[in-house]
Amino acid sequence: YRREEILAACASVFTGIELVASRFADAANVPFLARVADNFNQAGYVVSEGKMDFSALNLSTLRSRLWLNGTLAHDALGGHQMGDPLIPVIAFATKQGDHLHGLKSGQFITTGTLNVPPLVSGRNEVIAEIEGLGECRLMIDA
Repeated sequence: YRREEILAACASVFTGIELVASRFADAANVPFLARVADNFNQAGYVVSEGKMDFSALNLSTLRSRLWLNGTLAHDALGGHQMGDPLIPVIAFATKQGDHLHGLKSGQFITTGTLNVPPLVSGRNEVIAEIEGLGECRLMIDA
């Protein structure tokens, strides 16, 4: 698939906060199938309201910010490890490797982080914003 085809098929894009947690003490060194069983260390995902009119935005260069308890922890333009955050979606749509018969309408796809995930403990208010897409908020009480 081409980028234009993927953009045309997307109903909306979101700002998200991924909660990363593992049941394993040394999560980086467990076998692949154990990581799959542990949901790839993903404990949850929170999203902003979807932005449906996003085709004019350059997703690769939008400013992303992350606040922890009111303190700005991350502020950068772009930051996706592949440059364009749609590259993982294009790759997945082009070569379905999961045997689930392709992408379906209404599916949610996360494409990766724009910042180094902070380590948090205790009570934390987390606010993530991608300029032009919106913000989401989460209160963690761990």
